[in-house]
Amino acid sequence: MTALLRKMKEHDVALNPTLWILAEGSAKTDPSGLRNAWANSFTRKAQQMGVTITAGVDSLFTNGDPLPLVHRELEMLVTGAGLTPMQAIVAATKGAAHGIGVDAERGTIAVGQRADMVLLRKDPTLDIRNTREIATVIKDGKVVSR
Repeated sequence: MTALLRKMKEHDVALNPTLWILAEGSAKTDPSGLRNAWANSFTRKAQQMGVTITAGVDSLFTNGDPLPLVHRELEMLVTGAGLTPMQAIVAATKGAAHGIGVDAERGTIAVGQRADMVLLRKDPTLDIRNTREIATVIKDGKVVSR
């Protein structure tokens, strides 16, 4: 595990763990129950070693939840893999943009970046579930209406 993560760091390969699927998705029926614990441990170790983590999902929505699955992935990064809420947020923004090669224009709030952001009603660094408390979405500098 350590040797692989060293190589990932050395070659700037991002890890997209997709933890929600192990905790809730089709993989939760794993009879050994080991995949979820292993994935959390691997993700935690990757974060500790400085490997770029991306918060991504295999599909956008599940039944009964009006918000994209990335919110569940953020929760799993914190509650399962032990990342801080800020580390999970960075995985969904800067890490994700870097992972798909668009970090020159997306993923952070800075001069020269596209104005894509979500304004929240509650502080997600206090509780990662607060990413669900969306007040306003701004895409390419324009407010997106529901």
